[in-house]
Amino acid sequence: MLHHPSYWCRRSKLMIKYAKVINEQTGLCEVGIGTNSKFYKSIGMKEQDVSQSDIDGKWYLSDKCPMKSNETKLAEAKQAKLNEATDKAYSFENKDALITVSATNMMSRSSETYHIEATLTNNIKLSAYAQALDESETLPWNTKENVNVLLNKAACTTLTELMSQLNAKLWTVDFPTFLAQIEAAQTVEDVEAIEIVYKNPEEIIDVNVSTEKEEVSDENTPDNDIPEVQEDSDIQEDTAGEIE
Repeated sequence: MLHHPSYWCRRSKLMIKYAKVINEQTGLCEVGIGTNSKFYKSIGMKEQDVSQSDIDGKWYLSDKCPMKSNETKLAEAKQAKLNEATDKAYSFENKDALITVSATNMMSRSSETYHIEATLTNNIKLSAYAQALDESETLPWNTKENVNVLLNKAACTTLTELMSQLNAKLWTVDFPTFLAQIEAAQTVEDVEAIEIVYKNPEEIIDVNVSTEKEEVSDENTPDNDIPEVQEDSDIQEDTAGEIE
């Protein structure tokens, strides 16, 4: 029975194990995988050159070991790498994409560096806020670091645009680039050398908001308004007494 050369296991080094042939035609063997040579010899095994098939996982005499062809191995490697590229792309879109910002901490009112998740859900939310907010309004936004920062209308608009650009780049540039690399690979080693990494932008986006107006308002309103209201109240009470 003749087979294509790629069907058989070709080895540069012998793999010697205690084995017993159980099918002379196919070369299928029982193999001792331990070190108890005395036991293996007692059950009829002897040292032979054997290999494990990557088709059915069984052991054979090396010169009869059925193995996948190079074409099959390459096709399987490409499919596995394609699956990796696809899975990582969806993961990037749904949770891994980040935009680095310099933003105003809601509690300390200091400017610090944070990361905002550039997910489709956040893009939709920020787009709605960008339309709904007045120019002077701010809202708290929770960052990747679980810290609330202040965002205004302009910041929401900027972040929405950046998230849309990042998502478009993912599916029109980055993902197709990896597909082309996978398709062009000539060997399994070429495929395995392709590193699937979707990179976040390195630029730090300034979305700080001015809290100067809020601080002035907080300082003036409680102290100055209360006495004025009290004085008006006294005048009204006195006037009411004169009428009576």
